[in-house]
Amino acid sequence: MELKTMFTPIQKLNHNQPSQFLKIVYSRQIINGKLELIPLELYTDGSLKRSA
Repeated sequence: MELKTMFTPIQKLNHNQPSQFLKIVYSRQIINGKLELIPLELYTDGSLKRSA
């Protein structure tokens, strides 16, 4: 999976919360022969969640 990021400034992080939202990243997927960008939410603990 290849990830591309939006260029947004990183806000000051509160490390008291275990998994604070950091930024949106994109995965490039080929679906039915077409390239699609799938938005994913990146959290400070490194986890990814599909964006709604």
